Amino acid sequence: LMGTTVDEDDQLNESFATKARIFATYHDVVPEREEQKFPRPPKGFFIENYIPMLNASGDAVAMIEIYKEPSDLVARTQHGYILMWLATSVGGALIYLALYRIVRRASAILAAQQKQIMQNEAFVAMGEMSAAVAHSLRNPLASIRSSAELVQEIAPPNVHRNVADIILQVDRMASWVRDLLATSSPSAAAAEPVDPIAAIHETLAAYQPQIRACQVNVELALPETAQPVVSQRVLLLQVLNSLVSNALEAMPKGGKLSIELTRAESSRKFAIIVSDTGEGMSEAQRKRLFQPFTTTKRGGLGVGLVMVKRIMERFGGAVDIHSTQDQGTRVELTLQLAS
Repeated sequence: LMGTTVDEDDQLNESFATKARIFATYHDVVPEREEQKFPRPPKGFFIENYIPMLNASGDAVAMIEIYKEPSDLVARTQHGYILMWLATSVGGALIYLALYRIVRRASAILAAQQKQIMQNEAFVAMGEMSAAVAHSLRNPLASIRSSAELVQEIAPPNVHRNVADIILQVDRMASWVRDLLATSSPSAAAAEPVDPIAAIHETLAAYQPQIRACQVNVELALPETAQPVVSQRVLLLQVLNSLVSNALEAMPKGGKLSIELTRAESSRKFAIIVSDTGEGMSEAQRKRLFQPFTTTKRGGLGVGLVMVKRIMERFGGAVDIHSTQDQGTRVELTLQLAS
């Protein structure tokens, strides 16, 4: 191309006129241009550089054209695009996972709050029911007790034991009604130290007639003394009464009732374990253990275990139930030690 005059090349004319280096970028070869007939066509875009050659007077007398194919720059640019898309994808995935976790957690909190609201509504219903039961049974129980006392005065000696048992059971029913009302009351009484061994013995003494009638063997694993636990005597008795009553009803033809008092895994807690060899519970019954007004007993109200759970939680304790159908039930009560 030496000595060739090239027309209609703006970059070439500009470089001659300005005596400065001029470059132009091409993405495809222009066949009409003689200087772009390369032995090896470029793979991507390429750059055309015009370098003016000046004489001693400073005039541009010749021009050198250099074509450069920046393959390394293209490779680096493509690598940068890949890294950018990869970083964008990873960042988007992390943001998605974070938002998903937040939504899942919010959904779980919302579900727990809804469940708590439903439980509170059930507890309110229990409170209203307790007030109605206490009001309705107070006078009939008083009449039954007065009549039994009158019969006891005029009855022959061989009937006194049965009449005394009637009076005792009436007093227990009246106590349970008061306990139900106290448990469902919005304003819970203050906690107090309670001797768990004395509460266990008192509960078993109250159920001696039913224990003998059901021919149930009672096995106790109790220490001689135990540190008091945080509860209320009346409410702890109500919890034990409910568990012993359920155990006896599950063993109508005899069995074994075991009560154990032991230190929990935490040194500041006691565990009362009540187990029986009765009918046990099915999987469906275990799932609905602590749902209010749910029961499988004929004539039952379905509030016994609900009240047990609520009483235990009121004083910082917990209740855990393991049961297998036809193999018995094991209930573990965890109570905090009184300081």
